[in-house]
Amino acid sequence: MYRLLALIPATIAVPALAYAPHSGEAGTRTMPQLSDIALVVFAAGALWFVRHAMRRRKRKQDAPEPAED
Repeated sequence: MYRLLALIPATIAVPALAYAPHSGEAGTRTMPQLSDIALVVFAAGALWFVRHAMRRRKRKQDAPEPAED
């Protein structure tokens, strides 16, 4: 029980370290970050994939049934 009580200050101190202050100055950006470019590429690929899948599904629905002989 005493060990558990000893951990309480540690659980309070750890989140406090995550809110460490910063200088408040924003740096200048001369070009997009790599993550920005990756996000755009991923979004474009996802749009292409979804549109391709929807068109294929529509083609299957519109395809005439083969006639049975």
